[in-house]
Amino acid sequence: PRSTPLYSSAASDVYKRQLQINGTERGLNLVEAFAKVTAPWANSISLTAGVMNRPFGFEIDQSSSVRESPERSRYTQILMPNERDLGAKITYEVGKNHPLHGLRMDAGFYNGQGIAVPGTSSQTGSFVNDGVNEFDFAKDFIGRLSYYKTSPDKPIRYGLGVSHYNGGVLNQSNVYCDHLDNGPNGLVFAAADTLHGQSFKNTAAPRMYLGSEFFLSAKSSLGTTTVRGEYISGTQPGTVDGSRSPSSLPAQKVTYLRHFDGAYVYFIQRLGQSKHELVMKYEWYDPNTRVSAGDLNGLNGMTRAEIKFTAFGLGYNYYHDENVKFMVYYNVVSNEKTQIPGYFTDLKDNILTVRMQYRF
Repeated sequence: PRSTPLYSSAASDVYKRQLQINGTERGLNLVEAFAKVTAPWANSISLTAGVMNRPFGFEIDQSSSVRESPERSRYTQILMPNERDLGAKITYEVGKNHPLHGLRMDAGFYNGQGIAVPGTSSQTGSFVNDGVNEFDFAKDFIGRLSYYKTSPDKPIRYGLGVSHYNGGVLNQSNVYCDHLDNGPNGLVFAAADTLHGQSFKNTAAPRMYLGSEFFLSAKSSLGTTTVRGEYISGTQPGTVDGSRSPSSLPAQKVTYLRHFDGAYVYFIQRLGQSKHELVMKYEWYDPNTRVSAGDLNGLNGMTRAEIKFTAFGLGYNYYHDENVKFMVYYNVVSNEKTQIPGYFTDLKDNILTVRMQYRF
């Protein structure tokens, strides 16, 4: 679990700053370091700059200290690993006395490479090094429009939101596999046409996401019942081996463009007025929606990078007090059954997590 902010200052309503680090068995690393300035003539407008959460969807911005499951969804960990990036954003929030209070807009530009966390930011054979390098001159745009509201008598809370990511990943060569064709053994990745003078080297393969979110929470005699979820789809540049967003230039210079989708849904039930909570979560990440399990034979780009994963989790949380939380969570992970060696059947990769979390 991440620590709470190491340093946070709010000397005035106009200027705020925050510094947070991670301390784990892998060492120390920067989590976030940003400054936020609010316009003194309009408290609803602010500018934030530095290393911060990407403003995309609900799950990325939700603190690990209050999340109901051990980890974020698979698609979040692959598409936007370590959640944060270096950039700047403008935020507009409707004032408290306005009928549309609860409406918020975030829009900013980011490096796109994210931040490095020791032991999580590289994959053997896929990236040149463990550092985070700005390997192009382009910036990625991220925007989110959300509306979260509490009913006047406060038994119901609800919210909706949409997010957009518009960026790219550098093509290191003129070979750019951006579509599928029929081959002698089924579907294959095919390279874009370069016979008519078109050059792809040093251009950007589109990294485009569109996301939506919903939230509904109601209090009753049974306790607080919450349903929350997100859906995301778009295009993701990657390598033949995977679709993970790179923190460094991939050692494999051929770019593979995939059309993906992913989602999660939570059902959370607090038991009456007690400190006990039950959790169910269903999620999936399909890195290539244009192929099926029968197409995956390990040939011509049809590798394990195209395999769809789903997961169903059951959990129990006990909130001892505002600082201490106990969690037991079992996640049943399933993969598509393919013709790829090692993936003929479902992997034995279910995960049991037992955690005591202290927040300070």
